Amino acid sequence: RRSYLVSELVEGEPLAAAAARLDDVSAVEVAAQVLEAVAHAHGQGVVHRDIKPQNIKVREDGRAMVMDFGIARLLDADTLTGEGDMVGTVAYMSPEQAAGHRVGPATDVYSAGVVLFELLAGVSPVRGSTPAETISTIVSGRTLPLDSVRPDLPPELLDGVAAALAGVAIVALG
Repeated sequence: RRSYLVSELVEGEPLAAAAARLDDVSAVEVAAQVLEAVAHAHGQGVVHRDIKPQNIKVREDGRAMVMDFGIARLLDADTLTGEGDMVGTVAYMSPEQAAGHRVGPATDVYSAGVVLFELLAGVSPVRGSTPAETISTIVSGRTLPLDSVRPDLPPELLDGVAAALAGVAIVALG
């Protein structure tokens, strides 16, 4: 007569804490693992809606684990949030999320793109001096181009990050 919720104990540290130690190759590997995880969730009809460094744990073996599906939504389900409601962390919201529109898989890809941009550049492509300025930057699509901060990166990687920030749901990071 009791219900139990059981989940795996994931030992490691949040990506936010591990980020300074990651080189470019490791950063891309972490982002690829995050994209694999959200692709799996999307295949089950779930959108995470809060991909950010604090919700990604890096295990000792280097494996990235996506955590905290607390505000996730089912793609085909009604939600407690309505049109115009914003849920998530402002600095990682997709344009449709920041505008309060219904979100889909591209939202998680966008957020993963912001995370990867930060790992590679050390700065956010969207963060303003206030939450309102950040939302305005996101909604308008005025993201900082990665090549303006890291012109040394391979063109395929620059294109992949740009595609993620443009809301393209399929990104090949190699």
